Order: sequence, then C-alpha cells, then structure tokens
Amino acid sequence: MTPPTPPPKPEEKQQYSGKADPMKAIVAKVYTEHVCQYTVAHLPQGVYWANAFLETAALLAEHFSSPASDAVLSLLIRDAMRPRHHIRFTRTWLAGCALMHCGAILRLACYRTLGRFFTWELSIKKEHVLVTKGPYSVVRHPSYTAVAMIGVGVVLCHFSPGSWYAECIGWDTWASRLFSAAWTTWCLLIPCLLMGRVNTEDDVLRQAFGGEWETYAQKTPYRLIPYIY
Repeated sequence: MTPPTPPPKPEEKQQYSGKADPMKAIVAKVYTEHVCQYTVAHLPQGVYWANAFLETAALLAEHFSSPASDAVLSLLIRDAMRPRHHIRFTRTWLAGCALMHCGAILRLACYRTLGRFFTWELSIKKEHVLVTKGPYSVVRHPSYTAVAMIGVGVVLCHFSPGSWYAECIGWDTWASRLFSAAWTTWCLLIPCLLMGRVNTEDDVLRQAFGGEWETYAQKTPYRLIPYIY
C-alpha cells in the first residue's frame, strides 16, 4: 500500500478536475493531502506489523518458558486468570491470510504492469498509453480488487477465532470493541472509496483513448470481479 511512483504533476491531473473522486472528497476533508497519503500508506502497515509482532511474541513466550516469558505473557494476555493463550490456525484465519497475500501479489503485479503510469492520484500522464495486458486483461481495475482483498484479509486475520486479538484481548471492554470497530471500518472504507473511482476513471479513459478504450472495454467487460462485475 505504499505509492510506487511520485505524485503526478498538477497538469497531469487536469483531465480529472471536477470529476467525482470519493477517496479525495471524503478523506481529504479530514486530513491534509500529506497527512492523508501518510495515513493511507503507513498507518495500516504499522497496525499490521504491530499485530504480527505481538502475536509472534505471545507464541514464543509460551514455547520458551522463562521469567521474561511470563512477563511478556502477562502483558499480552489481558485476562490474568488465563496464563496461556489459545492462538491457533482456523479456517477463517487461513482464509484471511490467503486473501491478504493474494491481494498483495495482485497489487504488486498491477504496479509492475502499469509502471510509471500507476499513481495514487487520478491522472493522465504525458505520452500516456492504455495498458491492457497482465491483470488488466482480466478486469479493468484490478488494483482496486487487490485492495479489497487485502482489507478483508487483514480483518479476518486480526479478529477471527484463533488470532492473538480474539484469544488474548477479546471484546469484553469498550476499548477493545472501539478499536475493533475502528480498524475494521478503516480496512473496509478505503476499498469502498477506491471502487467509487471506477466510473470516473472509465469516463476519462474513454475520452482520452476513444475507440482504443471502447475495444478494450468490449474485450474486458468486467471492472473488478471476473464474470460478476
């Protein structure tokens, strides 16, 4: 979720000027542009790696008993009456893990396929070409599909039965419920906002490439999910 290219120049964004962009319209009302990009790019990474670190620490502390391990477990298991966790593989956790990693691979493939034409902000670059190969030969907006897969996968990995949060923290306090609701909302809101760009992008690309885009749209009729949408 880190931008693969520098932000586009102002003149490269002109064709999208005045066009509907839910991501920019909603998120930018809360944050400045710099803080918005930092939050979208780095906040999810920080929360994800923090959860992975804490889950790993709990597993290692239980399997390598020592006074230090007991201290770690006392911090990572909120219920003092339960000295051991029950972190384990479950079908839901594995499904989330698969979604997250497949989404990351797809997103990376989109970065590499579009190259310098992939920007977070909607833009038409100088000497822009219509890319129709790789994942873009399957659906027209695969990078947004990838973000949705990552978002759903992260929520399942973090909160499904067997996860560190579900087994060691739980939802019986207002703070844990608030964090769970906020993090779930964030993980699902970003994909929804990005998917709101689909019609705008199609309209601008149709204007920019004319018949070439029409031919592409006929060969690749699905926007996000093959044979569905």
